[in-house]
Amino acid sequence: MTNMLKPSEGSVTYSFTEKELPYKIGIQMQDGYFDPMLKVNEIVKLYMNLYSIKKKDVKELLIKHELGKVGGNAISKLSGGERQKLNILLAGMHDPDILFFDEVTTGLDAISRNKILDYLERQKERGKTIIIVSHYFEEIYKLADKVLILKENGEHTIDQLKDLGSDYSSVKEAILNHIGKEEREEERI
Repeated sequence: MTNMLKPSEGSVTYSFTEKELPYKIGIQMQDGYFDPMLKVNEIVKLYMNLYSIKKKDVKELLIKHELGKVGGNAISKLSGGERQKLNILLAGMHDPDILFFDEVTTGLDAISRNKILDYLERQKERGKTIIIVSHYFEEIYKLADKVLILKENGEHTIDQLKDLGSDYSSVKEAILNHIGKEEREEERI
């Protein structure tokens, strides 16, 4: 969907051209890789130049994303949670229309996790399309309008969240029922 890999089948149609794709989407990879010696403020400046963002202050962006104290640190010195916050900052700093997040709260403490989910809710309220890969039912319940459940055998199910239930417990149970008995037993282990 992000044009990073050639699809084995199917296609994606956007309301913009392929040339505009890097400016219209933002991607947070579960394991974003950057040169470990690159400093946090350097990569933020690099992205600002890449997207021709002139009006934002690097320090302000870092503080907003709870990275103000580590701006001068090499990426190799960041904790997992700090790297995740940096990935989220970089994915959205150019204000794209569509945001892709892969396990967006992995490595975050409970407080940071809630702040990120609140940030994503605000993006959704601003009309952004958010595509999120998650194994956390709370994230799905809090953010999703539609749910795509993929199985290892290639089977999949697409549902409107509201059709899965009216509360967190019923949504979780419906998703677990779609996944199947084998995976539910693995969850209990």
